[in-house]
Amino acid sequence: MKITLDIRKSAMENAQAIFDEAKKLRRKAEGARKAIENTKRKIALAQSPRKQEGKSASGRQKKKWFHEYRFFTTTNGLMCVGGKNAKQNDTLVSSQLKEGDLFFHADVHGASAVILKEGAAKAKDQDLFEAAQFAGSYSNAWKGGSGVADVYCVGKEQVSKHSHGEFVGKGAFVISGERKWFRNTQLEIALSDGENGAKAEPALKTQGKGIILTPGSRTKEELFRQLKSQLKKSRVSTDEFFALVPGNSEIA
Repeated sequence: MKITLDIRKSAMENAQAIFDEAKKLRRKAEGARKAIENTKRKIALAQSPRKQEGKSASGRQKKKWFHEYRFFTTTNGLMCVGGKNAKQNDTLVSSQLKEGDLFFHADVHGASAVILKEGAAKAKDQDLFEAAQFAGSYSNAWKGGSGVADVYCVGKEQVSKHSHGEFVGKGAFVISGERKWFRNTQLEIALSDGENGAKAEPALKTQGKGIILTPGSRTKEELFRQLKSQLKKSRVSTDEFFALVPGNSEIA
């Protein structure tokens, strides 16, 4: 390495100048090293396999439209979505009930409006039974303590908000034409940990897996105290749990 000395400066001044220049070079080298490391990280990230589609930075599934409602995926992969209250029933049907979907409803006053997406063409019997159990469980039949409910399904063209030209009340619908009935549908749901928190599915789908609930006498508060440790992976909150459980229940 060549060192240039300034003959106009003393030996001490030349030494100081060399020291200052060395510090500048070290700072430049450190900056270059950091830039190289940062570039390497960006390249590695770009070349690495993508994270699972639809996941957030926390690892939970990114929210989609159906996360605002109750929902599950049937055994054969069809999306089934239900309203949590009368307002959601109206919004769900008006915005998401499409041609080819099936509309499910328990034959009682006060029940979730449930849509089985693409059910008319793609649903097998198992999917239909699961959707019927889901619709029946989230109805006043559960709150009334009944173990079964009659549930029906119809196509989109049979569902309306008008009766003889008059608009029907919030969360209610006018059904025309022939209905497909699911008589004496057993009311059971299965609670378990899911990717986006605790989830509730019709027990028919889980085939006995998970925490099976049936209509009973135990309050949601009592159940939450007992079951929150079994749903520890989801860290389910009181509000989340109450939204999943249809009403007073028993553990099957």
